[in-house]
Amino acid sequence: MTELVSNHNGMPTTDSLKVAIKFNKQHKNVLRDIRAILATEQFVSGSKLSALYFIQSEYVDSKGITQEYFIMSRKGFTLLAMGFTGDKALAFKIEYIEEFDRMEEQIKQLSQPKELSRMEILRIAVEAEEENLKLKSEIKVMTPKVEYVDKVLQASNNFTTTEIADELGMSAIKLNRLLCEKGIQRSHDGRYVLLAKYQGKGYTQVRTHDRVSKTDGKIYTEHLMVWTEYGRVFLHSVFNPNLSWSAANQNVLSIATGG
Repeated sequence: MTELVSNHNGMPTTDSLKVAIKFNKQHKNVLRDIRAILATEQFVSGSKLSALYFIQSEYVDSKGITQEYFIMSRKGFTLLAMGFTGDKALAFKIEYIEEFDRMEEQIKQLSQPKELSRMEILRIAVEAEEENLKLKSEIKVMTPKVEYVDKVLQASNNFTTTEIADELGMSAIKLNRLLCEKGIQRSHDGRYVLLAKYQGKGYTQVRTHDRVSKTDGKIYTEHLMVWTEYGRVFLHSVFNPNLSWSAANQNVLSIATGG
């Protein structure tokens, strides 16, 4: 059996089709009565008022034809039903009023927070504690790795191009050439320097050392660009394009630990 009153977006409503069937009226006559109400001065002058009483809508009938009908609130039904007379009409009005009361209470119950039983509260608490223990366990496992990576990246160790080239499976000559081709470094006065785009990122440092000339015996100071841990990770990410920065970190970590 179709409910006389239903929940329409949190508001108890009925509609002109249900009213027509319940009060044994032709739907066109119910529509006529609703339009007559909407044509009164009170509704014409207050355009927003009508939406509190009647909402115009459409449905597709058994022949596949789109037809008009009205959804109505309790106020709308009350106005419409004022014109319905007779013993049966009174009984139907009372039935409708009771259905509106029932639906209003149902909507009220739905809108109120559900009171949890003691077992439900206990279950939620247990699940929360299990999740908390799981997170703590994951943190405990990850902390040493994270601390190690941070320690490695902050270390003062430097690496020559030859050392990193060996990790990447190529010669230092090839690595220097590829870095120049990729626009990362260039040759300047017989040594390599980073291009401006990559300077100041902590990738490299300059190591100085004294060299005795074989020709005149004089001591000269040489400047050599070496790679930091950050630079080492950077180069691993450059030559392994499928690796994210974090994955390159892990790659370096694996090399460092022999794993």
